[in-house]
Amino acid sequence: MRPRGVALLVGGLVVLVALVGAGALAWSFFFSPAEDSAIEMIPEDAFVYGNVFLDPSTGQKRAISDLLEKFPAAPSPDEAKDKLTEAIDEGLAEIDATFEEDVEPWLGDQVAGFAVAPENAGEDPQGAFLIASEDNDQAQAFIDKGFENSPDGGDVSDESYRDVDYKRGVQDDAAVGIVGDFIVIGTEEGFKLVVDVSEGANNLADSERFNDTVDQLTDDRIFTLYFDGKGLIELAQESGEFPPGFSEDFFAGLAEPVGAALFVGSDTVVLESSSKIPEEGRLASLTTASLGSGLLAELPGQSWGAFGISNAGEAFGGLYDFFADAFAETTGQDPELISQQFEAQTGLDLQDDIFGWMGDLGLFVEGTTVSEVGGGVVIETTDPETSSATVQRVGELLGQQGAPVGPLQLEDQEGFAIQEPGMPQPINVVAAEDKVVVAYGNIATEDALGSESTLDSNDTFQAATEALGQDFEPSGFFDAQAIITLVENAAPELGSDSTYQEDVKPSLEPLSFLTFGSKEEGGRILQRVVVGVE
Repeated sequence: MRPRGVALLVGGLVVLVALVGAGALAWSFFFSPAEDSAIEMIPEDAFVYGNVFLDPSTGQKRAISDLLEKFPAAPSPDEAKDKLTEAIDEGLAEIDATFEEDVEPWLGDQVAGFAVAPENAGEDPQGAFLIASEDNDQAQAFIDKGFENSPDGGDVSDESYRDVDYKRGVQDDAAVGIVGDFIVIGTEEGFKLVVDVSEGANNLADSERFNDTVDQLTDDRIFTLYFDGKGLIELAQESGEFPPGFSEDFFAGLAEPVGAALFVGSDTVVLESSSKIPEEGRLASLTTASLGSGLLAELPGQSWGAFGISNAGEAFGGLYDFFADAFAETTGQDPELISQQFEAQTGLDLQDDIFGWMGDLGLFVEGTTVSEVGGGVVIETTDPETSSATVQRVGELLGQQGAPVGPLQLEDQEGFAIQEPGMPQPINVVAAEDKVVVAYGNIATEDALGSESTLDSNDTFQAATEALGQDFEPSGFFDAQAIITLVENAAPELGSDSTYQEDVKPSLEPLSFLTFGSKEEGGRILQRVVVGVE
């Protein structure tokens, strides 16, 4: 290759690398998550921490703008800011200040807060709020003005801790000052903890428990919340202050930290949480049993509300064991006494005759007029013979107690019906070959036994499942528009109600669905609640 050709090739590569680098830098600048600067000012042993980005990432701001455009009645960003400013000004009027003149010039991009557990039982937690400052001189001027014009401004003393000046309320032990690039307001001990961290003490960003929890959450978010109950539980253990009937076995499941985040998409609002699966305690089995969709996708396709549980027998059995243990600790009686008394009175063994045959479960509601509303519970049976015998025995027991038990009004089905005089539709209890159904209304019962369409073919349900995210399994679903239709049909006067038609309905029309679900990842449970907008 000629020297000139080599030079051109090298030059082209340099330009290409420069363009790629510039593109990556631009992408990072415009679409990278907002940075949490407050976390490095928070004590490592904080048991609760929350942060709100006042100026979120470009991606979140664009998604918020797209979302608001779907609500014709929603105020524009400028209109929303004006209304918020008016509300803030009402509060600032007491100290003769305004948001535009006294706050906006220094206000930064986030507000955070924390609390640490007390050292001894009976004492109050310590903590503070941190408000980001872009101009500490103006921020200090606002603090000074606030105290000068405050009705109780005279009950303040000027203090200093580790060369950081602050003002302390004489009556309420509150402290206010500037630490780093934050206005810090909280208890005096909480303020000092922030100063200590700013001077090199361990911060929450260095905590392995915090990082293991929050790192699982979506990075680009508007709001973050972290809670670690370990310190509070240890304090309760030391003081012996467990509530009656709630053992250390139960609280062991609450000792792991939980994180939550709020973020938006162009057509969704998502609340996400992250928690570790407990390794011991009653909550461990309950948590494991709650994972999965159960029979959700197999429920009738016209359902506007649906819920699913996997391994219902295990879940209900674990829940029963928890309350039985609590009863035993409270009364000092053997927990087996409850199941023995139940069997003596009913002839049914809780484990063998009820929990033992239960597989996956689904609950649904359908119908958009009052006369059409129906729904029920569908429980998969792993032992049809036992579940059928249980249904028959329950019918006999209800009849003995005077309940209006009668035959089913459905052909070729085994079970019984309950219908009080004046009740529009019966409650049917059916023992089918592969399921047990308890449903209100004959149509809902037939749908539960085998509908022509199921939720997995419902367009709104499919959109909701997709909105949850990859590998998330839905466990609950609500069709917003179907519910709104039901409400309007049940209350026809809303059709001529100007307040509803002009102010309320325009805000409801864009809503599509609400769904929630979870997935397991690396020994943790990630859960999401998603509101869909179209």
